[in-house]
Amino acid sequence: MSAIAFVIRYSLPHLRRYWFRFALGLFLGILYGLFQGVPILVCKVTFERLEQPTSQITLPAPSFISAEEPATWEGKVKATLHQAQEYLGETLDDVLPRRGRAIDCRRWSGWLQILGCITLFPLIFTIRGALSYFSSYFMKWVNERIARDLRCDVLRKLNTFSIDYFNQSTIADMSQRVYGDTQLLLTAMYLGLSDLIKEPITILTITGTLAWIDWRLAIMALLFIPLCIYPITVLGKKVRAASKRSVEIGVDASGVLIDAIRNIRVVKAFGLEEKQNEEFQALCNRIVLVAMKSTRATEMLNPTVEILASLTLGIIILYILMADVKISSMIALGAGLVLLPNSVKKLAGIHNSFQKAVPGVERLQELSACQPTVVDPPNGLTLTCFEREITLKNVSFAYGEKRVLKNVDLVIPAGKKLGIAGPTGSGKSTLVNLLLRFYDVSSGEILIDGQNIRDYTLASLRSQMAIVSQEVLLFNRSVAENISLGALHSSREEIETAAKKASAHEFILSLPKGYETVIGEAGVRISGGQRQRLAIARAFIRNAPILLMDEATAALDAQTEAEIQGTLEKLAAERTVVCVAHRLSTLTWCDKILFIQDGEIVESGSFPELIALKGRFHQMAATQGLTNT
Repeated sequence: MSAIAFVIRYSLPHLRRYWFRFALGLFLGILYGLFQGVPILVCKVTFERLEQPTSQITLPAPSFISAEEPATWEGKVKATLHQAQEYLGETLDDVLPRRGRAIDCRRWSGWLQILGCITLFPLIFTIRGALSYFSSYFMKWVNERIARDLRCDVLRKLNTFSIDYFNQSTIADMSQRVYGDTQLLLTAMYLGLSDLIKEPITILTITGTLAWIDWRLAIMALLFIPLCIYPITVLGKKVRAASKRSVEIGVDASGVLIDAIRNIRVVKAFGLEEKQNEEFQALCNRIVLVAMKSTRATEMLNPTVEILASLTLGIIILYILMADVKISSMIALGAGLVLLPNSVKKLAGIHNSFQKAVPGVERLQELSACQPTVVDPPNGLTLTCFEREITLKNVSFAYGEKRVLKNVDLVIPAGKKLGIAGPTGSGKSTLVNLLLRFYDVSSGEILIDGQNIRDYTLASLRSQMAIVSQEVLLFNRSVAENISLGALHSSREEIETAAKKASAHEFILSLPKGYETVIGEAGVRISGGQRQRLAIARAFIRNAPILLMDEATAALDAQTEAEIQGTLEKLAAERTVVCVAHRLSTLTWCDKILFIQDGEIVESGSFPELIALKGRFHQMAATQGLTNT
């Protein structure tokens, strides 16, 4: 029960959004459970008519009813119940035939009895089926929307996280949280919540009906339920443990699969196919083992319940024989004893479904508890227009224990072009990340127009910046959509203008569907140079006053780099630029260049000044053939 309460408690805020349909499904489920006693009573009444050639058939009066107790309120209640039975008996006598009474087809009453005999059971099971259908339908309607809301909430939550979370997590894990964990919850809520309402009421109704017929039999049937609790509890714990392990291994297997597909060029170039196959096969084998543990625990429930039910049934049959119960009562009792174990088995299945959902809900709760490290300030300011300068004051930054930047002081006036050079791992790209507030500085401060960037809202800060990086990040959408991501709701004319400025218009028109061509995941259907031009077009359409270029041409060949470089310089015109580059030739047009080593600015000046200084910048330039000495 703790697992059921845990899952429902987590889902309750989402259930409230759809309270009307949920309440309707709940109400219909209650009606379904209450209706379950009707087929049992009808069986008894119908078969009594086959064995009793009397003038009137009534439902059996329970042993506690006595016609001689009308003086007290309790006696009045009992008398009222007895009168209701007599009225029901009279009604059924008009619409059902009975042994020993001829059916007169010349009169309407005869045809009414024939029609009643043929349609009574279909009518009962039609009502029963309709109640079950609509109860399940409304529950499914609610559950599907809860799952949708949860998936959207998970993605919305992931989008609030800072870059450091994504560096520590994996795509497989995040995908599991969005789809796998929510699916476990959906399955439990759909399969479990509807039956959780219907089946307990069904059990009470059937037991009450059996007590109406013979209270001793009801007590025997009730003894069957506690016998099932222990195996259900033990097996449920095993299902929960197996489900948790299955989620963990499933994430690992998805990670291997994603890596293998994403890095397929490396896999094929180095002949790693067999290694990838073996790793994936090993994880799949573990998934099978865990799944079989869960299956063993799950499938043990039905036989266990059936064995206990058959034991109870044997005891009841023995009692029926010894007590000389009438045939009509035996048939009604048999119908009840067939329905009762089925409801108990469903309740056992509910328990297992919720146990399987617990690991997923725990992971969703864990995600909800995570908080982004970079957040909007309370009452944050809006940066509407960058005008004067960007200032770094004594800025230091560390990734965990590793210090990357140390006491950096820097001023970038509006409209100036700043180049940043240095060896790999010196902290060049970190400066770009700090300007975008992908991370916050460990100490010191970054100011834009004299105001700490932490005081601005993230959206307004980043709206003043456009980035073109070495890793071109494109989406599996059309060319037009990828360009318009720089400025949502852009018109087709604005998209084409940006593409022309990026020298991308001609190659776009050569694509099969032009601007409507879908370029594939990460833009795999176009070349590296074409991908970079789309990224530049996206920066053009953003039209931000601050342009950040992080190794924008590092992945291109010399000819393509030269072509792209001219486009980048056109993009940088009349903008404030921070250009990170390892190829120093791409920095010749910058007003000032910083050379960073081990997180510190060791040299600064224009390109000719740094060459003339014959320091570390000169040494790097010499290795790239940019000096004569």
